[in-house]
Amino acid sequence: MTLFEMALFRRLIRASGEAMAKLERHLQRSVERILKATGICYRKRHGSGMGVAGDPDIYFLYKSIHVEIELKRPGEEPTPLQQLRLKEWGQAGAWVRVVHSTGDLRELLAQLEAATTKH
Repeated sequence: MTLFEMALFRRLIRASGEAMAKLERHLQRSVERILKATGICYRKRHGSGMGVAGDPDIYFLYKSIHVEIELKRPGEEPTPLQQLRLKEWGQAGAWVRVVHSTGDLRELLAQLEAATTKH
């Protein structure tokens, strides 16, 4: 591979990664808009030294039910560490979900509503 081809390849890889990151940010913004529109108080975790590595991206309460969601682009799954954190939250009593689309979020909200109206 020539130097030109290597540079072009690196540029394509970088552009592809930036496009994929934009897709997840787009999903995050869409999820946040839906949560705000439905009046749900939520928080977005930001990766920093103050947080716990692998914790889900967004958490909120829905009629006293604690919910933890991990945002992933369609076709992607949580890392092993993220899966472990989701399992820990689930064992602690939280509802946990991996959300790949706004449709996934709407389905989760419908399930939460059904669970809270049965009582």
